[in-house]
Amino acid sequence: MRQRGFTLVELLVVIAIIGLLATVGVVSLNQARAKARDAKRLSDVKQISKALELYLSGPQQYPVGLNDPALVLDGGCLSEKKGLQAAAACALTAADNILINPIAKSPNISSSDFYNYRAYLEQNPPTTGNGTACTAVTANPTCLSYGIQFSLETSVSGLSAGAHCMTATGIFKDPASPAPCPAAP
Repeated sequence: MRQRGFTLVELLVVIAIIGLLATVGVVSLNQARAKARDAKRLSDVKQISKALELYLSGPQQYPVGLNDPALVLDGGCLSEKKGLQAAAACALTAADNILINPIAKSPNISSSDFYNYRAYLEQNPPTTGNGTACTAVTANPTCLSYGIQFSLETSVSGLSAGAHCMTATGIFKDPASPAPCPAAP
């Protein structure tokens, strides 16, 4: 009598094909997620830059950094009256003329993946990142430029993976990484 069913070899071939298809699907999904995180980073940095330009229209300078020349923006806020605030100090009301609250958090994949802000006293600080930091401890600071440092995981929108800097003049590859980015290439 003839038995119905599949042989062991046929079952193993089907299982191997299913495993291969699942692996290809997971790899494609991970690449799509990385591109989505990078698209979010670019969108966030452009939104922060627009808010900084709105701030500039009031006091005719960019917000002063805190005592630390490189301020982590993630979760912080920006208002016309109080300037940039770190996440822990962010307590704004409508009277503060809020420009952005909260500032989006970077989709962190590592402990060093943040949006870092640095204000400069010079209009065009040197590209080595050695511009004079404009901080709360600077005497009578007039912050004439800024840099927002961020990283990309993959190539997206014509930008390669790695550290980049957003300034009032645009986005460029950050040659000084991991130091705070300069204001112009």
